[in-house]
Amino acid sequence: MKLALAILVFLVFGAAIGGGILMLMHGSPWLFIVGLGAFLGTFCKYGCASQ
Repeated sequence: MKLALAILVFLVFGAAIGGGILMLMHGSPWLFIVGLGAFLGTFCKYGCASQ
């Protein structure tokens, strides 16, 4: 179950960053900045945490 949730979260972040790149090409960088910030923040909190 944890694997399925991890895949779902990764797909949501990927969609946000992908949509942000498309909006960035049209002059609006906000979705890209927010999506990338959320991804990096989550990665730093859970991916790089000492166990």
